[in-house]
Amino acid sequence: MLLGGLVIVAIVFGMTVWLRQRLVLPISTVAARLREFRVGENHGNIPGLERADELGDLARGLNEYRNAVESRRTAERRAEFLANHDMLTGLANRLLFENRLSHELARSARTGDIVAVFAIDLDAFKAINDRLGHAGGDRVLKRTAQLLSSCVRGDDLVAHIGGDEFAVVQVARAQPAATEALISRIFKMASTSSDEGVAIKMSVGVALSEPGQAGDELHELADLALYRAKADGKNTARIYNKHLKDEESQRVRLARDLENAVSAQELRLVFQPIADTVSLEIVAYKALLRWRHPGLGEIPPDVFIPIAESSGLIGTIGSWMIDQALRAASTWDSKVSLAINLSPIQFRSLSLAPEICDAALRWRVAFDRLELEVTESATLLGFQRDDVLATLEKLREYGAKIVMDDFGTGHSSLSNLKDFTFDKIKIDRSFVATMHSHASSASIVKATIGLGKSLGLTIVAEGVETEDQLSALCRWGCDQVQGFLTGKPVESLAEAKCSPAFNK
Repeated sequence: MLLGGLVIVAIVFGMTVWLRQRLVLPISTVAARLREFRVGENHGNIPGLERADELGDLARGLNEYRNAVESRRTAERRAEFLANHDMLTGLANRLLFENRLSHELARSARTGDIVAVFAIDLDAFKAINDRLGHAGGDRVLKRTAQLLSSCVRGDDLVAHIGGDEFAVVQVARAQPAATEALISRIFKMASTSSDEGVAIKMSVGVALSEPGQAGDELHELADLALYRAKADGKNTARIYNKHLKDEESQRVRLARDLENAVSAQELRLVFQPIADTVSLEIVAYKALLRWRHPGLGEIPPDVFIPIAESSGLIGTIGSWMIDQALRAASTWDSKVSLAINLSPIQFRSLSLAPEICDAALRWRVAFDRLELEVTESATLLGFQRDDVLATLEKLREYGAKIVMDDFGTGHSSLSNLKDFTFDKIKIDRSFVATMHSHASSASIVKATIGLGKSLGLTIVAEGVETEDQLSALCRWGCDQVQGFLTGKPVESLAEAKCSPAFNK
C-alpha cells in the first residue's frame, strides 16, 4: 500500500509538472503578451507556435494579431513622421516648426527663457541648380541640413521650411549670447564646407522673443532681419532690432515712390569722365543714375538700386536709363564712348540685347562707342550663366565692348575671364583707395594690370582721387582711370571743368 501510494503521488506530481509546463505557463505567457499589447509594449516571444493542438492555434492567432498591430503602429509612426518632417533632409517641416515655436513661446512665458528664431536662406541657390541640376541642388540642401544640425544643441530644432529656406528654434536664458554663439558656429562650419566645388553660403536673420509675442510675428521679424542680411551683401547675419524695422518701413516707402519716379521726372543721369592714364584725354563717360526724392532729397544709388532690383522696377528704370544715356551720347564727339552699368536682373529679359540695339539705332550712336559693364560682385555670371553669356556675346557681335566691373571682388573672377572674352577690366575702387596703405591691395592692382595685359584687355582703375594714385597706376601700366581727380559726375558735359590733372 505504501509503495502504491508513492506511485500515485509520483503520478500526480508528474501530471502537475506536465500540466504546468504544457498548459499553465503557456497560457500565463499568452495572457502576459495580451497585457503588453494593451499598453503598447512588445518584448517576449509567444510560446507554443509549433504546437498542433488548440493552444498552438491560440498562440499562432495571437502572433498574427501582434504582427498586425505592430504593422499598424509602424504605419502610424511613419505617417506621423511624414506629416512633421521633410523627406529630402529628414529635418522638421514647417508644420512641426510652427507647433514647436508656439509651444516654446508658451513655455517661455512661465520659465523666463528667451526664444530665438533663425531664418536662413542659401545664397545663389538658383545658380547652383542651374550649374549642377536639381540632383546637385538636393545634395547641397542635404549638406546644409547636416551642417545646421551639427551646430545646434540637442534641444534646438532645425527645420527645412521649403526650397532653400531653413529655420532654427533656439531657447536660452542667456540671450543674445547664445544666438551669437550659434551664428559663429554656423559660419565657421560653412567656411570649411565645400563639395563639388560648391561652398555653402547663407544669409541669416534672427529675432528674439518678447513677452506675449506670437510665433508667426516672431518668424516675420526674423525674415525681416534676413532680408537685411541679403541687402548688406549676403553670406552674413543680422539680428532684428527697432532700427531695422524703421529701415524696412523706409524701404517700403521708397519702393512705392520709386514706381512713379520716372514719370515724375525725379530720376536723372550724370556722367563721369574716364581718361587715358598718360595723356589724361577723356576717352569715355560713365552714365550714373541719380534720384532726387521730392520729400527726402537725394537718395544714394546704393540705396535705391537694390530696391529697384528687388521690387522688379529695374527693368523699366534700366530701359529709361539706356535710352537717355544714348540720347546724351548722340551729342558728343564721336570719339568719346558711353559706359553703362547693366543690372543682373536686366538679363532675365531675353529682349535686352535687341532693346540696346534699337536704342543705339534710334539715336544714331555707333555700337563701337558702347561699353556695357557687368558687375562681378553681384554674381551676374552665376545667374542663368549660359543665357547671360549668350546675351553678352550678342552685344559683342553688334560691336559693343563688354566690361567686367569691380574685378576681384567676386568669387569667380578667373573663371569668368576663361568663359567669356571681355574687352575691359575695371579694378574696384576699394583696392585703389588702399594700395598705398596696404601692400596686398597694391599687389592685387599690379597683378590685375599684368593679367589684363597678358590677355590683351584694357585696364581701368576706379576711384582715383590723388596724384600719387595716378602716378603709381601710370608706372604700373594701367590704361585708363576714373575718379574725382579726373572729373566729378556732371549732368551736362558743358558743366564739366578740367581738374588740376588736366592742366599739366
